[in-house]
Amino acid sequence: MSAGPRTPARRFAAVSVVLALVAGLSLGGVSAAAATDAPDVERPDKPRPTQQTGSAAGRPHEVGTDQTRFDEPAAGGSGAPAPNELPPEESLLPVPVESKGHSPEPSQSAPIVQSVAPPQQGPAVGMTPSSAPPQTPKTSASSSYDPATSAEVVAERGERTQVFDNADGSRTLRVSEEPVNFRTQEGRWEPIDTTLVTAPASSARVGVASADQGGVQGGWQTKAGAYPVAIAGAANSPTLATMQIGNGQSAGFGLDGAAPATGRADRDTVTFSSVRDKADLTLQADEGSLKETIHLQSRQSPDTWTFPLALEGLVPSLDEAGNVALKDAAGEVRAVIPAGWMMDSAVNPGTGDGVTSGGVTYALIERAPGAWALKVTLDRAWLDDPSRVYPVKVDPTIQVTPAANSVSIVQGRNYFQTDVYRLGYNCDGGVCNNAAILLNTGSVSTTLKDHLITGTRLNLWNVHTYDCQAPRAVTVHANTAAWNPSTVRYPGPSYGGALGSATFGRGNESDGCGDGWGVVDLGTAGANTIQGWVNGQANHGLTVRTALNDPRTWKKFDTAPNNGVKLDIDYTPYRAAYRFDALVTPVTASQDGVARITVTNTGAATWYTNVHSLHYTLFNSAGQTVPNVAWTGLPYNVGPGGSATLDARIAKLTPGNYTLCWDMDANNGPKFSQLGVPWLCMNLATANQWPVLTSMQPGNGHESATTTPTLTVAGYDPDNYPWTYQDYLFEVCEVVGTDYRANCRSSGPAWQTSPSFTVPVGWGLTKGKTYAWYGYIGDGANSNARPNPAVFTIPNRDPVIDAAWPPNGYTFSTLTPMLHLSGRDTDAWPNQGVGYRFEVCESEGGDHRRNCRISEWAHPNTWTVPESWGLRWAKSYAWYASVGDWGGGAASIARPMFFTTQVPQPAVTSHLASGTDGKEFNVQVGNYTTSAADASVGAVGPELTVRRTYNSMDPRPDSAFGEGWSSRWDMRAIPDSDGSGNVVVVLADGRQVRFGRNFDGSYAAPSGGFATFTTAQGGGWVLADKSGTRHVVDAVGRLTGIQDASGRAQALTYDGTGRLARATDAMSGRYLDFTWSGGTWSP
Repeated sequence: MSAGPRTPARRFAAVSVVLALVAGLSLGGVSAAAATDAPDVERPDKPRPTQQTGSAAGRPHEVGTDQTRFDEPAAGGSGAPAPNELPPEESLLPVPVESKGHSPEPSQSAPIVQSVAPPQQGPAVGMTPSSAPPQTPKTSASSSYDPATSAEVVAERGERTQVFDNADGSRTLRVSEEPVNFRTQEGRWEPIDTTLVTAPASSARVGVASADQGGVQGGWQTKAGAYPVAIAGAANSPTLATMQIGNGQSAGFGLDGAAPATGRADRDTVTFSSVRDKADLTLQADEGSLKETIHLQSRQSPDTWTFPLALEGLVPSLDEAGNVALKDAAGEVRAVIPAGWMMDSAVNPGTGDGVTSGGVTYALIERAPGAWALKVTLDRAWLDDPSRVYPVKVDPTIQVTPAANSVSIVQGRNYFQTDVYRLGYNCDGGVCNNAAILLNTGSVSTTLKDHLITGTRLNLWNVHTYDCQAPRAVTVHANTAAWNPSTVRYPGPSYGGALGSATFGRGNESDGCGDGWGVVDLGTAGANTIQGWVNGQANHGLTVRTALNDPRTWKKFDTAPNNGVKLDIDYTPYRAAYRFDALVTPVTASQDGVARITVTNTGAATWYTNVHSLHYTLFNSAGQTVPNVAWTGLPYNVGPGGSATLDARIAKLTPGNYTLCWDMDANNGPKFSQLGVPWLCMNLATANQWPVLTSMQPGNGHESATTTPTLTVAGYDPDNYPWTYQDYLFEVCEVVGTDYRANCRSSGPAWQTSPSFTVPVGWGLTKGKTYAWYGYIGDGANSNARPNPAVFTIPNRDPVIDAAWPPNGYTFSTLTPMLHLSGRDTDAWPNQGVGYRFEVCESEGGDHRRNCRISEWAHPNTWTVPESWGLRWAKSYAWYASVGDWGGGAASIARPMFFTTQVPQPAVTSHLASGTDGKEFNVQVGNYTTSAADASVGAVGPELTVRRTYNSMDPRPDSAFGEGWSSRWDMRAIPDSDGSGNVVVVLADGRQVRFGRNFDGSYAAPSGGFATFTTAQGGGWVLADKSGTRHVVDAVGRLTGIQDASGRAQALTYDGTGRLARATDAMSGRYLDFTWSGGTWSP
């Protein structure tokens, strides 16, 4: 038998479940039979009603008692009762009862099944790393830049850089090998434009040379740039051209012996024809460069040229390489006039070059202090060579000293400062050389630090190709060693494998090819290489190569700002690293899941809470995108290098196998994956979750009051799948010894949608037996149950107490009080009525169970305390009572009830001889009192005085001085006629007090009294007051003697009719005689 719940035959449709993550639940110690033996039943085919109530999904299966208890508001009080204080009087309806009290027969408790195992949880679901994640929408091999849609971000311009916003949300950094922008005086970067415009008489334009700057008159000036160039209108101007270098420094020149030729401007170039005999001159303005080209038309053209230098803040010097360095006062080279060269017009169609010569010699002439001229001497022999084809071009140029950047290297020569880059294999005049291009990309490492590189392309403006109809491939590599652009020689530094290649041919007019761009896409390898640079790896730049020793590989490329070499780099400032920590909440068909994901910002841009969120893309097992979406916001802004751990939501899913790819997202912008940021892909397995049975009522150990108990289960289907409701089955078995499955009955075969079931009368459950019941819950595909049953008994129910009398704190004026208890048998079993039992105990201090006496069980509910129990006057007692049903059930008063015994006093005469607030009138009984002394005889002992007291409410007609009057001579003791033995004593002031006789023959004084009353030896009584005076009364109740505290006595004698005759002081012998007349006892 399997350890999981069995699916009853023919009752559920089969559901196939495949899990990518095995995370099973261990059910240690669970009986397989207890967990799986649900009855085999069928479901009816009729439609089921849908569930109308909420789900228990996500709620705990158990709660602590602190969530279910009720605390009384007064709990925690600290008041303590005063000594001998009675408990407060409480309502007796209902009377607090205590079950299982002493009863005629003890009842039995139900056995309790211990160690109930947790419910089955069904198949597990989970997330595991994907071994073959889907490719991100953006790959590093695809280009983001599109000249038709990409827009320049003007604020991101740099001297050699431009930034473009692309339609896909990425950006492209364009790095030019030559400056393309200059900084204005306002601090803005503006595009360099070397187009020559007519110079105004006085220039007010910022950053642009005026016509009269540097002594230049009229003519033209460059439109915009950091190094403004001004060119005069006539060749014989003292300063023919000048270039502003900055900081008040400039470099210019004139031409000795120049004719007054008028210049003609075309874009960035001015041509002066016939400036000397058979010679023309062109001046070309470039950013940081003033290129001068002498065109020698024939062998008769001059071979010596002198250029007076117009220098501001600069001093020239000639170095060993033949270059003229222009230095500032600090000795720093600010500009240079590179060593010149010559080229004739015998152009090789393949190379695009004529025959070249370095036979150009410079000499500096100081004509006056600080006034210098540059003398240029040309190699006459080379010019006169019969093979020379004219015209011949001579190139002396002024250049601002450039920052280290790129270079074209040819075997035997470094074209560090040149207007074209040379590449490939070239044979000229029988001399063959290979050439390569080295490109400085150092700025990329800092500009794009921590950015993500997604694509890169190298753009070269091809101005000549050996054979544009059959061009050769160009390859681009990353240099692996450092190099110096001014000193490096062919073959240059070492380099790695090709990052990309392209085959193109432009710029050979003889083949009908015009100039144009050649683009080399560096692909994934190029993106990865630059990614390494921005991540901190060494950046030695790029090199452009072709096959060796193949003349058809020869190419030349422009270096001008607009057409120079440009490296396009697609990038995004967003980079992210994802870490899967845990699946917090499984995703189901009805419940969103939660995965704990830590995201780390490895990019250069901050993630903001109101902009960025964690998202995912979902794929089914066929690789198709599933329209399932959920976003999880950031808890705080996450800067570069920062991390945040998110409980990421996964929208509910039907069971299946999926691939889920975590991805950061920007509001109103692309997902990071669309920018090429790698995502984290996980295998996500979801399955139909078994329903969960959370509770069973009645619970384990319950005692049922009826033989038809209602059984209720509570549970839920975690995913509400495949049905949106649950159905239930109930089973009740008799417990016989250790067998919990005897004589079982089931509510089946049909399952029911109600979670409650009332056991039918026909099942024959009886009192005094123990039963085990099982509850089952199903969802249409699986069923579940608690592995152990809940056990209950149907015991004889205890009777209940309805009322008790007397109320708590009651005062009795008898020593045989009557107690009452009423109760009833709620289950009428064993149907013999109810019996009662009473218990009385002395209560002293906190002990309420002293000298207890208990009655026998009897049917009457009213009981009188027997005289033999010996209750005493002026004492407190606690009493208890129980009701039983003669079948083992009983209920008792939970707390003691209290009563006291107090001697009853005469209603009126006990209040005589006292006024209210010290006055003569007592408002309580309406009595007026006064006193008078009629006669007095001096005596040693008790006084011999006739003192009488009047009480208006004294009803006695037989006093010595008449109705209402009383005196000492009227004192007497009168036993009660009710047989109680109590005695009423009449005092000298007319008051009457009753002394209660206890079972042992002693007497108890009235409440608050200090007198003692005892039986005299030989008959009669003795009354002693608080002063110690003793009054002796004979058996018929007459006062016969008085003795004070010192033992001095007074004797009273009576005549034969029982009237007082004389009162005698025993020590002095003095006496008072009493004479009576009339019909009263008045003397």
